Amino acid sequence: MRSMEEPQHELGTIRLAYVTSPREITTEGVGTDSRIIPTIEFLQRQIESGNLLTRKVVIAAVFVDDNGTAHGNHGNVDPSPTFEYLRNFCQEHGIAFHVEESKPWRQIPAKVEQDGVKVPNTAKHEAKVQYEQRMLSFMRENDIDVILSDSYTVLFNSVMLDERVGYNGLIINIHPGYAAEVPGVTPTRDAHGRANLFTHTGAERHEAFTKLFSGKDAIISRNGYDKSIAGVYGRMGAEFEFVGDSVRIAAGQRNIARAVTGATLHVVDALIDHGPTILTSTGTPIRRGDDVESLRIRNYQTKNNVVVRGLAKYLVQTETQDLITENRIRNRAHNSDSMSSLPNYGSTNAFGRVPVKERVPVQQVQPVAQIIGGSNGKRQ
Repeated sequence: MRSMEEPQHELGTIRLAYVTSPREITTEGVGTDSRIIPTIEFLQRQIESGNLLTRKVVIAAVFVDDNGTAHGNHGNVDPSPTFEYLRNFCQEHGIAFHVEESKPWRQIPAKVEQDGVKVPNTAKHEAKVQYEQRMLSFMRENDIDVILSDSYTVLFNSVMLDERVGYNGLIINIHPGYAAEVPGVTPTRDAHGRANLFTHTGAERHEAFTKLFSGKDAIISRNGYDKSIAGVYGRMGAEFEFVGDSVRIAAGQRNIARAVTGATLHVVDALIDHGPTILTSTGTPIRRGDDVESLRIRNYQTKNNVVVRGLAKYLVQTETQDLITENRIRNRAHNSDSMSSLPNYGSTNAFGRVPVKERVPVQQVQPVAQIIGGSNGKRQ
């Protein structure tokens, strides 16, 4: 029987691509906030330290999507600190690095008027398909086995999730929250709000808890939290209703204010933060006095641990290994002269494989197996 402490997959080295949106992880403090270890750096440290959980893994490529607004341009003109961090990280470790701008297809209107009726804009769909074809070519060019998505704000769909030519089943996503309860782009904010009954003042919170614990309905102000309240409480199956400017929470629901958050690693499908769960943890408590920022910082360690442990668990699964074996055949076909057996994924000359240079030694760190000790984003 295989032990998760030491993955014994028989496929040799697993080449992993890290996919992210710099404008998103900029808000998490990646490259600027010394209180966190970025996930890509944490994973690389475990690989270089010889951690058994990552013994056969190499980070072979980084693919970033960004439209160059809000947090600096790509390239040499006013790059954001996060973009520079990722680019320098790849240069230091001999990792292939590629930027694929999403702005051109994002700017195309989703719908156009046709005979007086709004209909889906096929031009936008075609542009997104071409974007994913270029992404797929990059993955094939770099012999990628598995893709790790971290705060990537583009939904994978028609090309990358195609069962015949894409990476269906081989794209995994790390979500900084318990995805079943707080999916989407504000998991930390939503978990913090839930723990505090979405109240804004201590007095309102105290009154709401007092009523719930004494068997009475609690009335709280909506505070602009309508979407979060409806989503979080709806997924929990809680009994509540909007009444004017307030929210009524039915009595007897003590678990409605679950004071924990965590992280989820899951296989990607066409929905947001959805797909089969690989590993989840709710090991980050929400403490009295926490704000969203302090909670996000403390939860980053849980997120990183879930990535390492979940990746090891995922790679020893027979289904994963079968998918990797099949995918390597597609990689070889794409990179050989006999491309006629597969569809045209886009230009294969646009991306040159970056040779892996000699690794730069880094300080050895304690293996994750010892760091974790149990199951124990400034994305909010």
